[in-house]
Amino acid sequence: MKNQKINNFNFIIQKKFFVFDLVSEIENLFIKSRNIEIDRPIFICGMPRSGTTFLLNLINNSNQVSSCTYGQLPFFKTPLTWSFFKKFYYFGNQKFARLHDDGLQIDIDSPDAFEELIWAEVLEKYNEFGFCRFLDKTYSNHKLKKKLYFFIKKIIFINKKKRYLSKGNYNVFRLNYILNLFKDCKIILCYRNPSNTACSSERVHNRFLDLSEKIDGFNENLYFLSHFEFGKNRKALRIEDNSFKISKNLFEENKNYEGYLHQWISLYQMILQKYLSNQIFSNNLILLNYDKFILDLEENTKKLFSFCELDFHKSVVKNVNLFKKQDYDAKDSEYNYIADSLYNKLKCNEFNFL
Repeated sequence: MKNQKINNFNFIIQKKFFVFDLVSEIENLFIKSRNIEIDRPIFICGMPRSGTTFLLNLINNSNQVSSCTYGQLPFFKTPLTWSFFKKFYYFGNQKFARLHDDGLQIDIDSPDAFEELIWAEVLEKYNEFGFCRFLDKTYSNHKLKKKLYFFIKKIIFINKKKRYLSKGNYNVFRLNYILNLFKDCKIILCYRNPSNTACSSERVHNRFLDLSEKIDGFNENLYFLSHFEFGKNRKALRIEDNSFKISKNLFEENKNYEGYLHQWISLYQMILQKYLSNQIFSNNLILLNYDKFILDLEENTKKLFSFCELDFHKSVVKNVNLFKKQDYDAKDSEYNYIADSLYNKLKCNEFNFL
């Protein structure tokens, strides 16, 4: 029996009533008058459970960047207006554990992947497979460009920081478009041991299935937040037709470890072919091995901050133990050898900054 409830009413009314779009346009006029520049935005992406949230929090600790936070919810369309009211809406809220059960404590100032809600509004057939559609260098979308520019500038204005920091795992399919929009951007493409990634994904998927039985509105909330990685709303990534069919069939057969491992292989093969063989990304992108990164956290954070053109100070890493991921015992799968071979190939790639 469900004994908790998530109220999704605020997301529903934003979809139904044009007044929020009208207020957003008024905010745009205000932002336009401020002549705000988007300077060297930082984009973090990769397979879910590969360390992207860890890096988001690490870089956000620098206090030199502006990120989307939980406080921007639920009225993400009108962040300027909402910033005047959120302190009353969230009055008395304390830190709480993230639903992923990964030890991460969050509050309304914690960053997360809420920029994705802007992509979800505009990308064609987003809720089918638009969320994982590969955007090549010829892709153009004036409405999306406008919404992204204004949304990012609003976040910069609210947080009073010049740099923008984004985490969005689906952005791994959009890096050509992102680079076209922001020529000076910094892209951090994360990867982690494939077995650990698949085990962690399987664990979170099962946890979300359990939460969907205990919390009324949980599945709907994931839908409104554009999360299709885990739980009852899960969708296999449509990277190419054959790999999609295999991953989808494995998930349907409840072979979740194998499904996530196969998806890992498909995603990072795409990354090798589409990005890491393309010199257009050579000045903007690094491939970050999470497993290596945490072995010497302070030194590697210095290197990462150097790439991002941020000032490093030791306080950045002081709370990092909260975010460390656990290792898992490897499981047997016919895909282990392929995944491990690809993992080693990634470690030798010239884009790897470690």
